Amino acid sequence: MEHEETTAASRNRGEPEWSSLLGRVLDDFSHVLQMEARLFEANLGQVLIGIVDRALGQVLLIGALLAGGCCLLGALIMGLHTFLPWWAAFAIAGGGVMVGGMAGYLAMQRVATRQENRASIPSC
Repeated sequence: MEHEETTAASRNRGEPEWSSLLGRVLDDFSHVLQMEARLFEANLGQVLIGIVDRALGQVLLIGALLAGGCCLLGALIMGLHTFLPWWAAFAIAGGGVMVGGMAGYLAMQRVATRQENRASIPSC
């Protein structure tokens, strides 16, 4: 009997019921989730555009470096041929490219190992 009197009294005072409050909370929560999803989509689009732009720039840079490297290698071979036979000029240029490639690979391995060591979590 008391419960009925308190609900009737709360209705008379204009206080909202729990069901309407819960409905509003869930409605607000769904609006917040929708806005967060839209914000995530907008940020994700910008991130993807940045990644594609960087990748395209790197591909162009690699292409330019390869073309320039081929030209330099050809010039080296042609220059060596003035003093040596063709086979010797190609052998020297090929050996130099191999040594340079191995040195670059070892340097990149060192850098990658350092970065992995920094990123690893120290054990207790």
